[in-house]
Formats: sequence, C-alpha cells, structure tokens
Amino acid sequence: MLAVSMECLELYHQIHRRKPLFSVQAMVKVLCALHNRTYYQSLRDQFAVAFDAYLEILRQVKSLVDRALGQDTPHWRMLHACPACDYKQLDELPLYPARLDAFDGNNSLKRVDGSGHADECCFTSSYHISTDEVEQFKDDVRLRPGARPATVHVEPETSVVQETPASLEPSASLELSTPLKPSPAIRVSNDSLCTDNWKAANTITENTTNVFEQTGVFVSACRHGIIQTLVEMRRSGELYYALATANKLIDVYGPNGVTGYDIGCSFSKTAMASSIADKVKTLNHRFVVNSFHRHAHNRRCQLQYHTLYQEGLGIEDLETCEHVFSGSNAWDQDRYQELSQFLYNNYKQALDIINDVTPAVEELKAQLDLTDADFHRWNIEELEYLESLASEVEYDPQKTAYVEALQSLMMAEAEYGGITSVQFLSYVPADFTQHSGLRKGPQAATRAWEVERRAAHNKLLLEMNTVLDLERRIGITQRWTPADLEYQEALKYLHNQQFIRAVQHLEGLVVQRLFELAKANLAGTGYKMQQQISNAITQCSTAIRNAFERYNQLAPLQTPPQEVLKFSEVASYAWLGSLSCSNTHGRKY
Repeated sequence: MLAVSMECLELYHQIHRRKPLFSVQAMVKVLCALHNRTYYQSLRDQFAVAFDAYLEILRQVKSLVDRALGQDTPHWRMLHACPACDYKQLDELPLYPARLDAFDGNNSLKRVDGSGHADECCFTSSYHISTDEVEQFKDDVRLRPGARPATVHVEPETSVVQETPASLEPSASLELSTPLKPSPAIRVSNDSLCTDNWKAANTITENTTNVFEQTGVFVSACRHGIIQTLVEMRRSGELYYALATANKLIDVYGPNGVTGYDIGCSFSKTAMASSIADKVKTLNHRFVVNSFHRHAHNRRCQLQYHTLYQEGLGIEDLETCEHVFSGSNAWDQDRYQELSQFLYNNYKQALDIINDVTPAVEELKAQLDLTDADFHRWNIEELEYLESLASEVEYDPQKTAYVEALQSLMMAEAEYGGITSVQFLSYVPADFTQHSGLRKGPQAATRAWEVERRAAHNKLLLEMNTVLDLERRIGITQRWTPADLEYQEALKYLHNQQFIRAVQHLEGLVVQRLFELAKANLAGTGYKMQQQISNAITQCSTAIRNAFERYNQLAPLQTPPQEVLKFSEVASYAWLGSLSCSNTHGRKY
C-alpha cells in the first residue's frame, strides 16, 4: 500500500509549474532515493493517479471559492485577470485604442499521432476556448494570402472608411486597415506578398497535419503578458484558431481594440472575409503586425500595419506571445510579480524618450518649417508612391522572352564561333600533312576540345529552337535585330525589370547581414552558434558582392542611368545593425 502526503503532492505541483520537464517519474525516483527504496513502474503509476486526484481537488476547491465570491460568471477571469488593463478609475479618460492584445500560435508543441501515451484526463478551464466555438470557423478561412492583386486608393476625406465585402469572390475588394487616428482613408486590396515568409499565412498541406495529432497551441495575452485564452490546435494550421480567438476577444472586451499578430496584415483580410467581418467592422477592432516581425514584411505593409505607424501604441511592440512562449510554463501568477516593475520600466523609458527626443524634434520642425501633420502626410505619400510601383508596366511578356532568347542565341553563336575559330587558328602548315590527320597535340586535348565544341553546338541548337518557337507563337516573320524599334523597347523594359530584381535582391542580402551582425554581438551566444554566425556572415558578404556587381552592371543601362555604387558604401550600412537591434523591442526589464 502506498500513501502520498498532501505536502509532497503540493511540492511536486510547484516544481512542475516552474520546471515542466521535471516528470512524475523523476519525482518518484527522487522519493525512492530519499526512502532507500527500489524504483518500480507501479510506484510511478500510483503517484500519477494521486497527483491527478490532487489537481482535481484543487480545481473543485477553486470552483467553490469562485462561486462564493461571485467570480463564476462567464468570462470573469478574462475581465479581471490584468489589473492594469481591466480596472478603470472613475475619472479616467477613455483610451484609444481601448486595449492592446496579442495572439500567436506555438507550432513547436507538436505531438505525433500515435506516439507515446497521451493523458486522457479532461477538465474545464476558463482559459480554453471550447471546441464548439472553434469548430464554427473551420470552414471560414476561404481567402489565402496573395489571392488578389495589390491596389490602393487614397481618398481626400479625413474619416475612417470601412466597408463590408459584397461577396467572398476573389474579385471582391475589401476596405481594410487604416491608421488608428482618423486620417485620409487608404483603401487596400489583398496584398499579402510579405506574409509568404510565414507558415501561418499559407495553407498547410493535409499530409503535414495528418502526421500530428496536435499541431501546437494558440494563445492570446494582454500587453502585460497575462494569458487570456488558449486553444489546442489539432490536425490543421492556425488561421481558423486565430478567427475563434479574435471572435472571443471582441465579444469579451468590446470595441476599439487592437491585436498584434505576426501576420496581422493578411489576417485582417481573412477576418474581413469571414463570418465575423461585420463584428470587426462595427466594433472597430484592428489587427497590426508585431514590432520585431516587421523585418519580414515589405515596406507598404509596414506603413499600414506596423506598430511604429499606429498612433496610440506608444512604445508597445506587441511581442507579448513571444515572451510567453520563451517563458514556457511561467504563466499568470509569475506575471503578477513582474507587473509593477514592467509598468515602472515602461513609464520610465517613455519619459526618457520624450525628454531626450522632443527638443531635437521641435528644433528640426522649426528649422524645416514642419508640423505634425507633415509626418502623417509623408506616410500617406510614401504609401501612394510604393503602391504605384507595385505593379509593373503592362508589356507583352512574349516579346521580352523573345528578346531574351535572341540575346541568348547571340551569346551561344559567339561561344560556338570562338571555340571553332580558336581551334582552327591554332593549326600550323606542318599539321596539314598526309599523316597528321589534322590533329593537334595529344589525343586527350583533342577529345576535350571536341567535347567542348559539341556542348557549345548543342547549346546553339537549343537556343535556335527556342527563338524559332517564339517567332512562331508571336507571328514574327522577320527576325528582330538590335536596330529595330521593337527590339529596343523590349530590351529597355527587360533591363528595367532585371534592375528592380537586382535592387530587391541586394536589399534583402544587406538586411540579412544586419541581422547576422546584430546576433553576433549578443552576449551569451554559445561558441558553436558564434562559428555558424561567422560562417553565415562570410557567405553573405560574398553574396552581397555578387549582387552588388550585378546591380552595377544594370544601373548604367537604365533610363535615366542610375548611380553606380561602391562596395564600401554597401558594406558600411552595417552600422545600422546596432540601431536596428536597439529599436527592435520597446520594453525594458
């Protein structure tokens, strides 16, 4: 017969809360060592049964206490969990936004179907969103990022305009995210190219989800890290769990809320195409992109969804869920202990920024004759400009392909002619004898030349067939030459297209380098990680140099010609890494 004291069970309860990896088996082995007993699997099973019973007792006691205190009403915990977010003074002015939240999925908590043993115990929790609430959104995710082309229309009014989509067809345009403070309305269609970097923004294949019984958890938390809701993701991606969580937050907390999400830009469009579209629009709930994740989103997205450009968010970065996941089992009770210090540090940081930056800003405004309205106007103008460049000038893609094929054909002809002419010119009169057989040098060199000549000839035939096929498709009877006007127009467009891609590639490599340099300077990085980062920096520098050379080749060919860069100028951008790293997060600890 085995008896376990309540004190022992509570000890393991607190140990397990602080160290989830400390298992029941480990606890029982410790107890066996203390009592000089041999460990058996049956002892572990009995302790586990006793611990489950103890947890059920704690839940029942808490339920009775909550009922006696009148704290068992629906959503009572969500409405009173965070003192800083949920308690208002009688004379407190309303804030806009009314509250700041964040939600995100943790895909690292996967569980392969059929592997090991799963705990079959079920219990009611005020954190969990019920299965019925989640399942109603299972078929709600009909739009996928990138389903519509990007367009923008800026209206002169100064009010926020939002409209409900007339239908869910891909051609239906949506009225989406606008700045928090009323400003010229920006009408945006489904532009989600920046979210292609995030798995949550893309459809997860059925083969992927079928492998796992549990694909992770999806949580929401207030800006101070207090957990609000939790739902277990099963055999699917996280988008419809995000819809269920958003629906819960809006129902409980009411209007004028803002929620940070890694893919807040594309999720805004998903929400506006779902069954909660009317609720989101009526209660003016908004979804933005967390501060740190801005690096994976394009500039147009940042101007509309990034926290830096949303009035009312201050220094808040909304990276709350990342801190929650990094803390693993450090849940609400631990957050309460840190809340006062958190508020104090944020308040102190905000005051430091105001005191240090305000004089410089005011001086610049006076020197340049600027007002606060100019800063808002610049964002609108920048967005308009970027949107005007979002779509390429319409041009027949077959014509550009034809010019590319002609250029490839000319290169193949030059390569083949160079090989044959060089070999022929290398002969001397002595080679043309009765016994020479027009053979020059060792047989190995002759065979190598023949292989090279045959490869060049095959490439030439391939390029000729490509040109002939395009001429047949386009209906060209007279082959274009560099002197033809159509050839020049297509070549100009082609050079511009290649130049834009070269600039984007160079920009991406430079940003990647900044990330690596910033990471290399972080304290506490292990030796192996330092070596990997160092190798990545070296490889990235080589890639930057290659992309830089490609840029300089295309820059003079543009109309008008673009400035040629020096590699030292591009490499010197690394000093921005320290600035970028220091501004990644707004909070202090």
